[in-house]
Amino acid sequence: PYADATKRIHESLFYKNITEEDVIQIDGYMGVDVQEHELYVVIGTNRVVYGIITLKDDEESSKWTKLENIIKVFQPKTTVIDAGYKPQDVLHFAEKYPYKIYMNWYREGGKDAQMIRRKKNASFAKGSEFQEEIKVETSRNQVIDVLIQKLESGNIKFKFHPQNDRFQELIKHASTMYARQVETKGGKFKREWANTGQNDYLHALVYWLVASQI
Repeated sequence: PYADATKRIHESLFYKNITEEDVIQIDGYMGVDVQEHELYVVIGTNRVVYGIITLKDDEESSKWTKLENIIKVFQPKTTVIDAGYKPQDVLHFAEKYPYKIYMNWYREGGKDAQMIRRKKNASFAKGSEFQEEIKVETSRNQVIDVLIQKLESGNIKFKFHPQNDRFQELIKHASTMYARQVETKGGKFKREWANTGQNDYLHALVYWLVASQI
C-alpha cells in the first residue's frame, strides 16, 4: 500500500535505526546517484547501511575513477547506478563490471505496478544487448514508499554515530522529500514524491535498496 499522501520523511526514522552491531563491510550492496561532478554513494548489507560517501571530480582523478577504488575496497556483489542523467557514462562504467552493475531508470507506476522490473522477469526489453540486460526500471513513488515502510518497521539500520557528517547529510537530503497530489492534464489527480532541496543521498539510498532486491 502507498504511504499517506501528506507524508514527509522525518529525521526520527534515521535516528531510531542507528545500530552498533558488527557487520562485514564487504560483499554487500551499493547505490549511486549521479550528478555533473559528483557521485553520491550508499553502501550496506541487505539491512545495515555502513557507507555514505561523496566522490567528486578533481584535478587528480575523476569521480568514476574514485568509484572504481570504492569497489575495490568494499567489493559489493551488486551495484545500482542512476542512469537518468548521463546513461552513456554509466554504461561505459558498467561494462567494466559485467552483471555486477545495473542501470536504474525511474518510471511512474500505480499502486498495483511491479516495483522493480528487469529483463529477466519482464518483457519490456527488446533484443539482447548488454544495456538491456543490465537495465532496471523502478516505480519511483512505490520504492520510496517501501523505503519509508522499512525505516518505520526498523528493517533498515545505520551503523553511524548520530553526529556523523555524512549521516547528517543523508538525513538532510531525506528531509526535503514530501508526498503531494498533482492534477494531470486530464483533470485527474495523482500522488507523487517531490522535494524542496537537494536529495541525492536519498536516491542513493533507494538505489542501494533496489540493489539488495534484484
